[in-house]
Amino acid sequence: MSAVEIAANGFNLDRKKPSAKDDFEHLPPEPLADDILQKELRVAETMREIKEIQTQISAIRHAMLPAILDRAIRGEM
Repeated sequence: MSAVEIAANGFNLDRKKPSAKDDFEHLPPEPLADDILQKELRVAETMREIKEIQTQISAIRHAMLPAILDRAIRGEM
């Protein structure tokens, strides 16, 4: 934007970049609700996967703890 354009616009610098995409899509209420629900379901599934991984990590740590303590007691760590 040139200085002439800025002056002609009353020195308002709040103009959007013409080539910029819209930040969001305007949808009617029903498709919007469906879209939100689908995203929430994906988030819930991802959280379930994260919890499953955390459980697996916890089980591995628990299984390894006796060996780690044994090595520590023997001064190998």
